[in-house]
Amino acid sequence: MNTFKPIGDANIEAFQWTGGALGARELPHWAQALGLHTPGDDTLHVPTHAGTTRAVPGDWVVRAVDGSVHVMPDAAFTAQYEPFETPEEKKATAAAAKADAKADAADAKAAQKEPV
Repeated sequence: MNTFKPIGDANIEAFQWTGGALGARELPHWAQALGLHTPGDDTLHVPTHAGTTRAVPGDWVVRAVDGSVHVMPDAAFTAQYEPFETPEEKKATAAAAKADAKADAADAKAAQKEPV
């Protein structure tokens, strides 16, 4: 999930930079076209309207509704945004939770049948 919404406003897209090499991670489609690069010091250089901005591990790279790209520290991002699930993602989450609950119930039932 790469979509987030401001608490009470329009959705944005974002990913959290965790450091390391770009080739070792899957980036959102919109981010692949940005010309991101890593200079080898765990930072990510992000082209923005204000010039190149450096993201450190834990920062969020955000694409706003107007298409502009920003880098935000984790504390600011989590204070302003919350995850947003599309209806398809909600169905998948609910199905996974249901499957997990069913597996847990089967495990509990099997444990009850085991001799002590």
